[in-house]
Amino acid sequence: YQRRVRGGSSNMQVPELPELLGSQQLHYEGLLQKKGNNMFDHYQDRYFVLDNGVLRWWASQAASSDVGTARGSLAVLDILGVVDVPSRSGNFNFRIDSTQCKYNIRGYSQQDKDAWMGVLAQVSGSTSQSQGATVTSPTHTDIGAAFETNIFIPQIPSSQIVSVCSIGDRVYLGRADGVVMLYPVTHSTPTTHRQLSSKTPVVLIVPTRRSVLVLCNGSVTALDPDTLKPESDAPMLTAVSQIIEHESRVKVALVQKRKLVMMGLGSAGWTQQAEMSLPAVAISGVWLGRQLCLGFKREYLLMDEETGDMQDLFANNDGTDPLVMKIGQTDELLLVLGQIGVLMHPQDLQVSRPQIEWRHPPTAISHSFPYSALI
Repeated sequence: YQRRVRGGSSNMQVPELPELLGSQQLHYEGLLQKKGNNMFDHYQDRYFVLDNGVLRWWASQAASSDVGTARGSLAVLDILGVVDVPSRSGNFNFRIDSTQCKYNIRGYSQQDKDAWMGVLAQVSGSTSQSQGATVTSPTHTDIGAAFETNIFIPQIPSSQIVSVCSIGDRVYLGRADGVVMLYPVTHSTPTTHRQLSSKTPVVLIVPTRRSVLVLCNGSVTALDPDTLKPESDAPMLTAVSQIIEHESRVKVALVQKRKLVMMGLGSAGWTQQAEMSLPAVAISGVWLGRQLCLGFKREYLLMDEETGDMQDLFANNDGTDPLVMKIGQTDELLLVLGQIGVLMHPQDLQVSRPQIEWRHPPTAISHSFPYSALI
C-alpha cells in the first residue's frame, strides 16, 4: 500500500477489508493524530506503522525508518476493541482500547478513519463498534486499562511471595519462609535479604520515614531500608496482628490482641505513645487525621486517637472480613460490606455516593486515584 499523506487521498489506496482477514503479517501505515493521556494534552501528528503484528508510531514519516525512535508501540494481540467516537465538531475520532490503556486517535478523513478502524479490528480479532454501543460498568475496570505493567523480576523465588511494598525506586518482598528481600527497580535480582523466621511468613511490610516495619510471626521489627539490618536486638512489639500506618510515616498503630498501641518515631527511634482498649481484635484500619476507622468482624467504628472515644459507623452482618480504605483525593472512606462497597464522608458520617457492588466479596483492596483495585 502507498504511504498516506496529510489530508490527501488522491494518491492513497485503501485496501478492501476482505484482503486483510486473518493477516497479522499485514503492513499498513499512514499519518494520523494521537492525543496524550493527560487532561491538558492535545492531538499531535503521529506517523503510524502496523507491521508484523505490532502497531508503532513516530513523530514524523521520516523518523519511521528507525524503530528505536518510535514514540510508542502496541501489540495487536493486546487490542481489546476499536471504538468509533462521534465528534460534534466534525473530527474523525476513534479510540483503541487495549490491555494497557485507551488510545485516542484522529484521522484526516472519514475514509482514513474507517480504513484504520477496520484494519485494526481485523488483525486483532476484536470488533469495531460505535461508542454508544459500548457497554462499560461504572464500578468495574480492567486492571490492565488502568495501570501500565512492567515486569522487572522475571522469575519468582522458590518460596511463595506473600507481601509486597514499594517506596520510591525500591520494592520489598516478603516470603512465606520468613525472608524479606530488597529489589531496586533497576535490578532483577535482590541486592540484599534478611531472614526473620524459618517457619512463618512475612505478612506485612510498611515503609516509614527512616525504616521499614515488618510483621512476621506476630513480631514487628524495624529494619534499615538500605541494608535490612534490624535497628535493635529486640522487636518493637510482639503478639501483633496488624500495622496501621499514618500518612506522615512517623506514626503507626499496632493491633495487639484487644489493644491498640500507638508508636511514634523520634530521635531515639520508635517509642510507645499511648495504648487504647478495643472491643474486639481489629482486622483492618486507616487513619483520618486524629481519628482511626477500625474494621472488626461485626462492625466498623471510628475512634479518637487521643481520648479513645468510639462512634458506630456500620454493622458488618455478613461475616466477611472487613476492609476499609481512605481515598485521599476526596477525603472519603470506602467500607467493604461483603459484596457491597460504601463510600462515605467521616466528618458528617453520611454516605456520599451510591454503593458499589462486586461480584464476590474482595479479600484485599487498594487505591490509586481514580482507580480502586481489588482481589
